[in-house]
Amino acid sequence: MRYTEFQERARKALREQMGNGYDVSIQKIVKSNGCLLDAFIIKKRSEREQAIPVLYLKQYYEFYNRIEDMEVCVMKIQSDYEAVQLDKEKVSEAMRRVEGWDTVKDRIYPALVSRKGNEEMLSGLVYRYLLDLAVYYIIRIEGGGTHNSIKIKKSMCSMWGVGQQEIHEQAVKNMKLDGYQVKGMGSVIQELIMEDGIPVMPEEQEDMFVLTNREMWYGAAGMLLDAEFMSMKFGRRNFYILPSSVHECATRFAA
Repeated sequence: MRYTEFQERARKALREQMGNGYDVSIQKIVKSNGCLLDAFIIKKRSEREQAIPVLYLKQYYEFYNRIEDMEVCVMKIQSDYEAVQLDKEKVSEAMRRVEGWDTVKDRIYPALVSRKGNEEMLSGLVYRYLLDLAVYYIIRIEGGGTHNSIKIKKSMCSMWGVGQQEIHEQAVKNMKLDGYQVKGMGSVIQELIMEDGIPVMPEEQEDMFVLTNREMWYGAAGMLLDAEFMSMKFGRRNFYILPSSVHECATRFAA
């Protein structure tokens, strides 16, 4: 089945499965680097939703191609939606708390993306340019899974009565307490695949390192750390910073 056909058939089947109390639509969600992803948006008609689960279609299209059973596929979508809903109250409460600056400021952090290709995502957000990159800001929230965040919009500045510079300074202050560290590439790979048997080069012989935070979540913003932090690891040696994703940066010694 072609993807476009799957979209419409799955949407109709899901709407029928959910019943008349729900609206089911497909919307394009703007992600970083200008990436547009199709997602199911499921809204309960009787509630004014604050936290609406977003279920991306691609994973379900791949699931359908493996089993070729639309009924089972729709049941999985509904099951995933209900699992997300279990934590909806926690997320909604956390989102209500962003109305006050004093309650939100300690949960503000910077995030780093490529300047090119993210113009649409950055539109309306608080951000600043850093060379060919852009720094925007997020509020970390609890509930609904391990990692959840809200991008800070310009309209929030008026609500809080603070300027964009103050948001930047607060985000950098919080970031410095976020457990940033620099590890050898071999050690990071070993941790990611959770395999102890892989040979790891002694760190003093490494020439490639990874900079990220404790949770490896939006850790590329570590590029904003001052030179003193870097010198603690590298001393006076020259090195390149290689942005690799929003979650980490690679660093490599210059030849």
